[in-house]
Amino acid sequence: MPYFPGPSVPGSGVISAGTTTLDFTTTPSSTASVAVTGQTGIATTSYVQVWVQGDSTSSNSVDSHLLFAALSGIIAKTLVAGTGFTIEAIVPTKATRQFQVRWQWY
Repeated sequence: MPYFPGPSVPGSGVISAGTTTLDFTTTPSSTASVAVTGQTGIATTSYVQVWVQGDSTSSNSVDSHLLFAALSGIIAKTLVAGTGFTIEAIVPTKATRQFQVRWQWY
């Protein structure tokens, strides 16, 4: 995982963190995205970090999350000041159903 400086970055504020679900639906797909909203303090210059941890969902086990983490690319994009950002994932094959991802910004 790339290194991201902590909250001492000039212009940064309080870290906001959470979890959300990427849903590849029941039809196999190589991409999925989810909007994270309600982030009133976020700026277009904020640093956003997204990762997969050893979580599970009702449709994918901890082991499935491990494979998803190893094989996928996950990014935060489209930062909207005072609103939030979009998390997008891409996998080289196709995935189905839901994966939990964690995020934080500062």
